[in-house]
Amino acid sequence: MNLFSNLSIRGRFFVLSFSMLLLVLLVSGFSWFSMKQIGGELASIAEDDIPLTAALTQITVHQLQQAIHFERAVRFGEQKPSDPEAGSLLVEEVSEFDKLSRKDDAEIAAATEKARASQAHAPTVEAKAEFEQVAAALEEIRGQHKAYEQHAADVLRMLGEGDLHSAEQQAREIKLEEDKLDAALGELLIEVEAFTEQAALRAKEHEGTAELIILALMTLSLGLGVGMAWFISRSAQD
Repeated sequence: MNLFSNLSIRGRFFVLSFSMLLLVLLVSGFSWFSMKQIGGELASIAEDDIPLTAALTQITVHQLQQAIHFERAVRFGEQKPSDPEAGSLLVEEVSEFDKLSRKDDAEIAAATEKARASQAHAPTVEAKAEFEQVAAALEEIRGQHKAYEQHAADVLRMLGEGDLHSAEQQAREIKLEEDKLDAALGELLIEVEAFTEQAALRAKEHEGTAELIILALMTLSLGLGVGMAWFISRSAQD
């Protein structure tokens, strides 16, 4: 009280104004920091997690379509000796299988590159680790898919040449490769979807925490402002 009593009226209002400005800057600064953090998390979800999930879904769909065309090709290859039309149908299925092979290869490579790029600018340590794991898994899937394509191409060639016995024996092994590849893609897709959900929940949690802290700071600022105004007015009367 004695300190404020020794100040002029101008000095007292200066202290009040300066204090209120500091409080406003405190609330604004924390609000900006919180929104930037939440915005970064939401941007990562929208620009990294969701596109990567979509890419994995597309790869999985094309892999399943490849498996369908391969099975059809095997069936038409078996019917070729007794059905004149089976030969042309076999050629069509082989062509569709090859188209999907090229498309799947490009999509797996693009998804791997996307995971690496997302890892470079991920907002959290957890996100960096997740994208690194996804990229490594995609590299492994890419190798499995290459091997699957090569083995399937060998079987399709045998069918075209009429070597049904050898083709049927290898087709059973390729079925196991298909199941393993489908399982790997499914597990990776589930993992990315779960991580995306966790990231969204984490951003929502940070938003709720920020709202509470901002509300508390605003209440504190209002209380301090009113208290200082009352204190200065009392000191002016003494």
